[in-house]
Amino acid sequence: MHPRTEMLDLVVVEGHAKGVVVRNLSTGEITTHAADAVILATGGYGNVFYLSTNAMGCNVMAAFRAHKRGAFMANPCYTQIHPTCIPVSGDYQSKLTLMSESLRNDGRIWVPKSAEDAQAIREGKKTGADIPEDERDYYLERKYPSFGNLCPRDIASRAAKECCDEGRGVATTGLGVFLDFEDAIKRDGEDAIRARYGNLFQMYEKIVDENPYKRPMMIYPAVHYTMGGLWVDYNLMSNLPGLHVLGEANFSDHGANRLGASALMQGLADGYFVIPSTIAVYLAEQKPGAVTTSHPEFKKVENEVKDRLKSLMDIKGTKSVDSFHRELGLLVWDKCGMARDRAGLEEALERIPEIRHEFWTNVRIPGSSSGLNSELEKAGRVADFIEFAEVLCHDALAREESCGGHFRTEHQFTEADEEVQDGTTQTGEAKRHDDHYQYVAAWEHTEPGQPPNLHKEELIFEEVKPSIRSYK
Repeated sequence: MHPRTEMLDLVVVEGHAKGVVVRNLSTGEITTHAADAVILATGGYGNVFYLSTNAMGCNVMAAFRAHKRGAFMANPCYTQIHPTCIPVSGDYQSKLTLMSESLRNDGRIWVPKSAEDAQAIREGKKTGADIPEDERDYYLERKYPSFGNLCPRDIASRAAKECCDEGRGVATTGLGVFLDFEDAIKRDGEDAIRARYGNLFQMYEKIVDENPYKRPMMIYPAVHYTMGGLWVDYNLMSNLPGLHVLGEANFSDHGANRLGASALMQGLADGYFVIPSTIAVYLAEQKPGAVTTSHPEFKKVENEVKDRLKSLMDIKGTKSVDSFHRELGLLVWDKCGMARDRAGLEEALERIPEIRHEFWTNVRIPGSSSGLNSELEKAGRVADFIEFAEVLCHDALAREESCGGHFRTEHQFTEADEEVQDGTTQTGEAKRHDDHYQYVAAWEHTEPGQPPNLHKEELIFEEVKPSIRSYK
């Protein structure tokens, strides 16, 4: 075991992944480690948005280092936005808090019908209790009467955004909707609701300083999970031989959408059941211990890692690492978040290289690289987030359709569509284009500053044919 170490690069020998370079987070020591095969189980890239429900230390570094060494990055634009998170309360925040989706079993989601009432709530002149029942818009129940507040995460999140975009948000920032348990408490009693959700209500009260038994909760969508990741085959091996990728770090299982708890399913399945059997397929063709850290490639990659760290330390600029991360995250959230369009994505792709240039010329990292230095750790991660953000936006721009967690505003059903007229679906729902985009988009890294190369893995459905989702 090597606790408190962080992978900073992948070592590839004769086209095969054969080891890693890591940094000891306590001492700053750089070491190399050889293996017959490499397994990455390093999580997703949700923190590219800066604010997410992920732990602050979650990052894309290991996966992106592998990507730069030749591993394909698949479907990065498929990101899941969770609808029940505590809203942003100020610029000082570094992460967001997820409220369990189980709350939607009994809570009813609503906003005022009038923007004037919403503004009065934001200004503290009114509370949710002041809004009469007939002046409340239970918008999920209205739009999706068969599923109501239990509709899928992607459409529940977009519906909240639409209400807030209309000026009907109730949080002080304008980005929040009510999750109200008044009816459930009247129906089942406070003791029953406390037994079901007491720990969640307590957590909410500690963070927000409001009693959710007496006043409705406020929630707003936030980045929660990433369905994209490094491309793998059915043996969980990437296109780079020897590199196996597990869990949220890979792209498999979820497609454009993700159901609740399937991340747990993927982590357990990949780790307990799949990889113990499939890694043997690769190892059977390898001579054990054939590659050691004495191979010249290990020293070469180690020196590249040290040079990169030195370059970061030598910048000695004026802006903090967090300021760059926050700027990048806000840009990506605005242009490649819940709703995307060509103009916004192209704007992001123009701005990201500018952020990258300023980062590498003006970031300030105090301390040294020879010991504990959390700012240096963050700087390496943010540098990779900046480059990864370009891949993310290229993927979203290339996929001219809407599907699951990827919603392009140019591609949604309108009154003119036959599917709306015959009642199959309704306006504003995601419009796929299976005839052109029924494939996995696997992106290959190119030279710095150049767009990645797209490889397509066609998706063939033999037994179950794709159809239009309808939650009416």
